[in-house]
Amino acid sequence: MTATERIPPYSEESEKAMLGCILCGDDRVMDLCARYRLTAEAFYVPAHRVVFAAASSLQAANEPVNVTSVCQAMRDAGTLDSAGGSAALERMVDAAVTAAHAEYFVNIVAEKAKLRAIIEKCRETEQACFDSQEDAAEILAAHGAGLAAIEAARSDAVEEWPDTIKSAVAHVEKITQERRGLAGIATGLANLDKLCLGLRPQEMTILAARPSMGKTSLGMQIAEYVALTPRPEDGKHLHVGVFSLEMGREALAIRMMCCRGKVDSFKLMRGWGSAAELGRVVGSADALVHAGLHVDDEGGLDIQQVRIRARRWHRKHPLSLIVLDYVGLLTDGSRRHTDGRQNEVSAISASLKGMAKELNLPVLALCQLSRAPDQRQASRGVPRISDLRESGSLEQDADSVWLLRRPCKYDEDENCNDKTLAIIDVAKQRNGPTGEVRLNFNEEFTRFEDRVHGVDGLQSVDGGPYGSGHETEY
Repeated sequence: MTATERIPPYSEESEKAMLGCILCGDDRVMDLCARYRLTAEAFYVPAHRVVFAAASSLQAANEPVNVTSVCQAMRDAGTLDSAGGSAALERMVDAAVTAAHAEYFVNIVAEKAKLRAIIEKCRETEQACFDSQEDAAEILAAHGAGLAAIEAARSDAVEEWPDTIKSAVAHVEKITQERRGLAGIATGLANLDKLCLGLRPQEMTILAARPSMGKTSLGMQIAEYVALTPRPEDGKHLHVGVFSLEMGREALAIRMMCCRGKVDSFKLMRGWGSAAELGRVVGSADALVHAGLHVDDEGGLDIQQVRIRARRWHRKHPLSLIVLDYVGLLTDGSRRHTDGRQNEVSAISASLKGMAKELNLPVLALCQLSRAPDQRQASRGVPRISDLRESGSLEQDADSVWLLRRPCKYDEDENCNDKTLAIIDVAKQRNGPTGEVRLNFNEEFTRFEDRVHGVDGLQSVDGGPYGSGHETEY
């Protein structure tokens, strides 16, 4: 028997039992179907599709759903005979289970439908490999996008609202008991964490700057800190996924070792490093080799490939953070080139936000700013959130936007003589205040450190009231 002749996965008994519950008039079963996002296409047996479609139409019209009403609706629509007549509906009622067990069968029907959809998508991909003029990367991207769509369309049961409230209360109680002043993962920079309360699950944070401001250094420093943070429950390191579309793995490793060991990487690579400096680099390597870092440095990645690889990492080692450097080098193979770069970046932005929610972790996405900050006369070098390149969707989709600048790069800035000053302008924070965070940047070691007074306007280190000038966005 060939692959195309094999019977697709389905469970006729589960479909009958589920429809029997519906025909018995129990509204809770239709609610279960809505939670599992079941449609008529989820049923493999054609007769069952017709019955469920009739029941769904009655429910949408706020009409009672039972064997009598469904039978009459199908008779009026001329579909009763195709389902086997009223006798077939009566047999479904006889096969009904109690509503308490209905979810078991609803789940089976949903899972079988998902498997059939995956099989169909794989067949389409196979056909595209034989017939299409597209290259392998485009076919892979389309395949990944199709699988992601199946997952989104037929997700698991939606959590009930009371369960959500209980979960939220438990989360707040945990934060209160720990008294760490964090709602997410610490970045390793206390001043930044005081304002942002860490990187929170399901949120996308944009870190944007003009070239040579240190955004890659900051992103990798945060990744390093998180990857070397032990988990409270077992002491093992957290895992961080890094997509480096700009720098290679070895270059990143050298930068991280020199940054951690406080060694000038340029001097070291010229062969002028002392024995003491080499020893510090080796010591840093001993620590970093145990870090929970997963680095993918393939250039020109497609956003669907990023999501597929992130899922693979997450299944093997549950990730706590994903860092992407940087958005401008990503592509979206599922869109035509004629759609324009702005629409492509909009799709990439939405997909990154979707990845954060799907994997329940924070995503730190690095971005380039346009030349607008360099061209302003009144406030040269000071970026605005509108300076994000290529698409306004980045600003809309992001939960937080950090704009990094170094005043010493601009002679007109009042702080131009402070060679170590780096400023992160938290220009957007969906669940907190906005404001500026002042850090020290050691250019020799490409390392950021806290300043004594890092957050303008904060009156309390322990999460007390904020000073004037900070606004909370809802």
